[in-house]
Amino acid sequence: MIRNSKKSIGLSDKIRMQRDSKEILLEGSSWLTIGSMVSRLLGALYIIPWGAMFATQRDDANFLYFIAYNIYALVLQISTAGIPVAISKIVADNQSRKDYETSWNIFKGGMLFMTATGIVSAIVMFVTAPYFAKGGSAQEIQDSILVIRSLVPAVVIIPPLSLLRGYYQGYSDMAPSAKSQLWEQIVRIIYMLLLTFIVMKLFGGSYAVAVAHSTFAAFVGAVVAFVYLGYKMWKDMPGMKQLMSEGRPARNMSFGRIVFEVIREALPFVIVTSSIQLISILDQETFQPLAMTFTHLNFEQSKELLTIFGFNANKIIMIILSLAISISTAALPLLASHYSVKNHVEVKNVIEENIGLYSFIMIPASVGMAVVAEPIYNVFYSPSKDGTYLLMVSCVLCIFMGAFTVFTSIQQSMEQHMIAIKALVIALLVKMLWQPMMIYFFEGAGPLWATSLGFILATVYMGYHLYYQTLFNLKKVAIQLAKVVGISFVMMIVSSLTLLGLKQIINIDGKLMAMIAVAIVGFVGAIVYGLMSLYTRLADELLGQRMVAIRRKLKMKE
Repeated sequence: MIRNSKKSIGLSDKIRMQRDSKEILLEGSSWLTIGSMVSRLLGALYIIPWGAMFATQRDDANFLYFIAYNIYALVLQISTAGIPVAISKIVADNQSRKDYETSWNIFKGGMLFMTATGIVSAIVMFVTAPYFAKGGSAQEIQDSILVIRSLVPAVVIIPPLSLLRGYYQGYSDMAPSAKSQLWEQIVRIIYMLLLTFIVMKLFGGSYAVAVAHSTFAAFVGAVVAFVYLGYKMWKDMPGMKQLMSEGRPARNMSFGRIVFEVIREALPFVIVTSSIQLISILDQETFQPLAMTFTHLNFEQSKELLTIFGFNANKIIMIILSLAISISTAALPLLASHYSVKNHVEVKNVIEENIGLYSFIMIPASVGMAVVAEPIYNVFYSPSKDGTYLLMVSCVLCIFMGAFTVFTSIQQSMEQHMIAIKALVIALLVKMLWQPMMIYFFEGAGPLWATSLGFILATVYMGYHLYYQTLFNLKKVAIQLAKVVGISFVMMIVSSLTLLGLKQIINIDGKLMAMIAVAIVGFVGAIVYGLMSLYTRLADELLGQRMVAIRRKLKMKE
């Protein structure tokens, strides 16, 4: 009896497949975008039931969560030290030379190092928690310490988990990373909602304990993701061993040499990839004192605004900012592999495609979210003029923050670490210099405008150097960008009019009606943008021949 079964494609099979750069970039970006978008969306949606369970203590819970996660994110950036990204780049470099066994040996050495680093970082975070704790009373400070320390177990497991993802990403196989991210987020949210319900509703416990369980959920989700990727690697090992035997003999490297090489590659990454967390920490430490000095705002008012733009709005814009992260992550190993073998033509192609794809996705996404800022804020939180306004400004910031992410990734793929580091220094200096003035004029939006200016100048600096490094087709990129901006402007007008019309017939203050408004306006905006992209052939240039087939089906002009 013959069984017809479809053989699953393992990592070794994907490595053997010869594909062009555009296809690899689009596929990788698609997987990471789906994984990241769904994960971020779930991470934003849980706020609705989670916040409802805290009732009147919701703002206090948000503030605690915000403080703890900022510290946690920064510690993770330091503890991982850019090593997962470095592993991805090293693997990509070795793949271009068929040096698969060396990549495996470096991965194993990196795993031991990352496990040790995670343990040390966790101990440091536990000990230093009182120094990072925030609050207006002794009890609030104790609550803050509790929540920060609840994240300690996650600090242990996230570094090796990130390394596993980096190994697969180095081979431009983004699916395992995306799937593990989804599993991690689903399990995390189930745990935090369940435990919050038990603590707050069943036992009437402290909101700080509920928040501590919510942050501990990061560890629970990470364990599930780690198990998934570990199982995936176990299944892939037979094929990878065969591939190693066919490739070049492994370089003889001691454990110390492996650690040195990984750290050498990783160190510049940690400085740059921690930029978002550094700026968030900067706002956390400076906004309230500056606001109370340069404006009429008191402690509670400044605390509320910090929570709105630092947690509420930031939580929402991370949904679209994840698009930029996905695009840059997918491009990094591809660009690194071409650069390592001095394939200058493909380097320029990938850069042009990367910038084009970023603008094609990020600009309309940011503009679209700005248009529906009011209803989307109402979906996740209570109606607030300040919340709507700060979310709109955050969407503008998102464009420049995303551009900075993409350009730093390109520079680091090409070994131009100092340029990326100098760009970060520019961003931080501009941010710090302009922060007081911006807060004086714009209050809660001040930090966002100061950050935007910093990222704009930093991106221009990197773009200038990148052009003279590679001489990529600037005219082509500029024309594509102009088309994206023009189409996004038309989409903004149509979407704004649609929302204005909806507000005449439904009340978007309620969560259900607000959600309906977001869905309708989003659908209209997507249709307008999609059709105009096809009509102008912009979609063909950036997404390939599949768009030609779609245009034919729609009977558009060839």
